[in-house]
Amino acid sequence: MPARLWFHAGRARMAGGGSIRRTGKTTMNANTGRDDVALVEADVGLRDTVWPMLLEMGKKDGGFAGDTEGLTRETFAEYVAKLTDMAKGRNLPDGYVPMNTFWLLAAGERPLGVSRLRHRLTPGLLEHGGHIGYWIRPRERRKGYGTRILALTLQRAAALGIPRALLTCHAANCGSRRIIQKNGGVLEPEDARAGAGAELHFWIDIRAGGVSFEIRRYEPADHDAVWHLHNVALNAVGAHAGNGAWDADLHAVESVYLNGTGEFLVAVQDGAVVGMGALRHRDATHAEIKRIRVDPSCQRQGIGCAILAELEKRAKALGYRVLRLDTTTRQAGAQRFYEKNGFVPTGRSTHGLFELILYEKRLA
Repeated sequence: MPARLWFHAGRARMAGGGSIRRTGKTTMNANTGRDDVALVEADVGLRDTVWPMLLEMGKKDGGFAGDTEGLTRETFAEYVAKLTDMAKGRNLPDGYVPMNTFWLLAAGERPLGVSRLRHRLTPGLLEHGGHIGYWIRPRERRKGYGTRILALTLQRAAALGIPRALLTCHAANCGSRRIIQKNGGVLEPEDARAGAGAELHFWIDIRAGGVSFEIRRYEPADHDAVWHLHNVALNAVGAHAGNGAWDADLHAVESVYLNGTGEFLVAVQDGAVVGMGALRHRDATHAEIKRIRVDPSCQRQGIGCAILAELEKRAKALGYRVLRLDTTTRQAGAQRFYEKNGFVPTGRSTHGLFELILYEKRLA
């Protein structure tokens, strides 16, 4: 049975000793910038203070999408009511998540900017938008307020229990990039060589001590959590074929995978199963990577990469020389993930209504 692995901050620590390099630790700096400002929740009582600023926002400014076009003094109360509903998760449009809207005010209630804090991530927000967006009115820029509004919004994220915040910005937006990095943002490694037109992804660790997770072998008590994760992860990317006989292996993990010829691993964070993956025997030299799933709210933390790396090690120990897997054509993120980790497309197939891409990797 493989050792349990604890992934924390800069390294993965193995229960029996040794370590594995991992993404470096970052911490939130909540004391950046000026102290003569306050971040307040959207409030109808501030209409006369913030309404002129909101009209300056426009439809889009530096990647921040405006939502105040046509806003009048008469419709201001209705506008704030919608923001309040969104913060509480009420009457959300399809595809939206709960989101708080804050206004940054200087002494004397001088309005400076707007920030938005999304409570969780969707596959779309993982690519563009992230947890936090912010905007400073043009006349107040280059005064340190961008750094401050982000620092204060990160404090609100911490209060919601968000351990790690994702922020995105256009590669050409040097000002926003500097603001994010001043607040502890670390660029995703795969974005380091992105072109001028790319969307950059930064992560900021909010929770004291950073983000950690454990990778261990599946246990019978994990069954319900694994089944839930399987369904949640597929539904999130629109790749769920429905439950049927093809799911039988998830109800017989011990006999299908833990029989001396395969493996089934889970990633656990704060006591919850947030990731999983399996290795299944096909013949003496070939095995399949199966059931790679990561909770949508925990993606881009290195969980999938860590699971895949451990499965590859197990495959080598069992004498396999070739790994195979498949994913649907709808799962663009999964395709990038597998190709980044050395898997090569070898053909196409189908499963029900889904077209599959077949992948292979030869082990050294």
